[in-house]
Amino acid sequence: MRSILPLIITAAPWVCMAADPSIGFVRVPQDSIRVLDNRCTGIIEVDIQDADGDTLLAGIQISSDGGATWTVPLQSDYFLRLAPGLHRIPFEVPGFHGDNCRAKITVYDTLPNDKGMRLVPAADHAFLMGSDSGRGEEAPKHPVAFTHDYWMDTTEISEAAFKLFKPDYRPEYLGLFFYEANKPVDNCFWHWAVRCCNWRSAQEGLDSCYSGFPDTGNSEFFGNYFAVACDREKNGYRLPTEAEWEYACRAGVASRFPWGDDSARAGEYCWYRGNFHDTIHAPAQRLPNRFGLYDMNGCMLELCNDWYDSAYYARSPEIDPAGPSAPAAGDIDPFRVTRGGYFLSSVNDVSNSARLGNFSSARHPQSFRCVRTVMP
Repeated sequence: MRSILPLIITAAPWVCMAADPSIGFVRVPQDSIRVLDNRCTGIIEVDIQDADGDTLLAGIQISSDGGATWTVPLQSDYFLRLAPGLHRIPFEVPGFHGDNCRAKITVYDTLPNDKGMRLVPAADHAFLMGSDSGRGEEAPKHPVAFTHDYWMDTTEISEAAFKLFKPDYRPEYLGLFFYEANKPVDNCFWHWAVRCCNWRSAQEGLDSCYSGFPDTGNSEFFGNYFAVACDREKNGYRLPTEAEWEYACRAGVASRFPWGDDSARAGEYCWYRGNFHDTIHAPAQRLPNRFGLYDMNGCMLELCNDWYDSAYYARSPEIDPAGPSAPAAGDIDPFRVTRGGYFLSSVNDVSNSARLGNFSSARHPQSFRCVRTVMP
């Protein structure tokens, strides 16, 4: 459930659009605005109300043209975890604003659904994807916006859940590590993951997102799956696009990691080379990000729906990017996108923007989590 309220800088009495949670008032005091050389700073005052007393997720956007376009505040998290009550939120945005400055606050109650998923509030929100200070394939940093919200699995798919779909599944490197109970599935082909998405949709009477599977039944040859297509307008389960994955991983932060820029805190949030101790750990033992998602960084590489192209960011569309439409011509084993790093990754490779292409024929050490588009 969410409540969305735009704000004109000369604030007037406001009518709440939702009963729970809701916003009592929101305003930008005129005397808080400071116009600098090429940017503007100010304070948003907002009164958040929730009968349950839950800590809520508040999304912030600023407009300098009377609401025609919106931007994420610079040097500020664009989603905040806020308890009910009065808050004063500083912001900084590019350009000259003055009396034309408007703000938009969106409040979400991010309780999980009964399928182990969390709502990712993305519709009408924008973020800066990638990094200009990481590896070359992470650049350029570029704006991305979405036309839809989506549900995402709170954790990576467990081995037990995956075996309901594929009873003969066995990890490839059994015996090399210690396995905790209920560990995430690993050594998963991309084509296994998308077949599992369709299977899960069928179990719940939802429309299948994937089509174009080979006529050879459950063929294990990866090349037979190059023509598989995903319809993100269907209500069933699918893999996230790379953009959806990074937006969900960041959970409203512009920093290097979901917890900030301090790599020394990595062990609080993820399993990586510095703390995994030869163990494949069960999910949800580290801290979640602000969207309530666990193990987005580290633990297992996570498969995305996209074909991989190291130069894709230079031509990525701004609205709902879905990756290259086809693999590179003539490539007999083209790459798919994997994100998040894994238990043997260095701390640099579990950052929010780190991306890796892996062969279509690759398994180790990949897992996945499903998403569902929120239908209008």
